[in-house]
Amino acid sequence: MTKDITPWFNEIKALQQKIVELQIELNATENTASKWRQLYNTEAQQRRNETQQSQEHIDHLKTKVQELQKGFSSVKDDGYESLTTIEKQIEDLQTLDECKAKIIEVGQERDYLIEKVQELTEALQQEQTSHADTRRSLTNALSDTVNLLAKAKAAKQQKSGTNPNLQL
Repeated sequence: MTKDITPWFNEIKALQQKIVELQIELNATENTASKWRQLYNTEAQQRRNETQQSQEHIDHLKTKVQELQKGFSSVKDDGYESLTTIEKQIEDLQTLDECKAKIIEVGQERDYLIEKVQELTEALQQEQTSHADTRRSLTNALSDTVNLLAKAKAAKQQKSGTNPNLQL
């Protein structure tokens, strides 16, 4: 009679060992998924911070451009420049050379700020694209990990369900 039971005990021990191995694999997979989640959250936060900083810098430069445009010429609501404002600005400049120098200076600063706004806008768009790519790749990795978890769980359930006679 002990000869008949020994193979069953050996099979039970082998199945118990397999369960332990699957549990270890499941824990490792869950740890991996947790690490991927943490990496995704860290990356997402960095991207949000970079985007916010870029947007603040763009807003600052836009404000500067607007201030320069307002300082150089005032425009009425109907779209025509105020003659008195232009005359006052011209009167403040005493020579033609000062006027030319001021126009050149303001034009150069305006061009620089417009270029800077364009660069920052492009950088922001690149960051947004990079963030979307990172999100997509991390989501795919997380999805793969979840699939592995599901397969491990299904395999565990299948192993326990295939030999109902072993359950005592």
